Amino acid sequence: MKYLKSAIVIILGVSLVLILYYYFLQKKLIFYPSKTYAPPPAHLEIEEVFINTRDGERLHAWWLTTSQAEKTAFFFHGNAGNLTDRTFRLEIFKTLGLNALLFDYRGYGRSSGKIKTEQDLYIDGLAAWEFLTVSKKIAPEDIIIWGRSLGSGIAVEIAQNKDVASVVLEASLFSLPELARHYFWFLPTELILKFDFANNKKIKDIQAPILFVHSPADEVIPFQEGKKLFQVAPEPKTFLMLSGSHNTDIAESYESYLKGLRKFLPTTFQD
Repeated sequence: MKYLKSAIVIILGVSLVLILYYYFLQKKLIFYPSKTYAPPPAHLEIEEVFINTRDGERLHAWWLTTSQAEKTAFFFHGNAGNLTDRTFRLEIFKTLGLNALLFDYRGYGRSSGKIKTEQDLYIDGLAAWEFLTVSKKIAPEDIIIWGRSLGSGIAVEIAQNKDVASVVLEASLFSLPELARHYFWFLPTELILKFDFANNKKIKDIQAPILFVHSPADEVIPFQEGKKLFQVAPEPKTFLMLSGSHNTDIAESYESYLKGLRKFLPTTFQD
């Protein structure tokens, strides 16, 4: 009995240490911002801008203009790096005949501040939305809200109840608690997590056509996460399956990816 009590105490102690470790360090496990900067590609028409948020931060952004573009891609990147790692996105948007806004959340790249709460990211997303709709005077129905990986959580938040052209969600979350249970099944994640990104609850409030893009070989956000979100999403909706890992899916399925986008997007984007 003495040894059993000692074992229980040790197990409880180790469990408590693990819980506290993941509770206090979860932001470092979720967000991987980089301050490395590279200039935008010189051969593209890109304006570097800074967008002010309502709580006093300045967000760095690239504004891509494409000749005769009728629609604009409003892109939310994932949890790592910064916008300068996404130059291939500019080429994709250019190929599709779109204008595009890529921006960094607070603490990423040349953007000021730090992420303290989930709401901070929504404030950033709203500031970028107002840049497009107010500063650039782009009508909501001419905007495609486009989220990748963790960025899908911010994209879905911003897309709610807006009359946008369409929504594209790549390697999307069902919710962060659901993903946390997949990786940290041994912890009471529902008690630890301070971030939610509840796409599963918000997706019903999107009024535009939604394209889901995911690969069964995604090792970061399981394919089933995207499929479950697709299942609870309202119509009209489309699912595009790619091949390749989380970071190689577009490169490995590039032609299929472009073909799927052209089929989904309005005919004005066709070559």
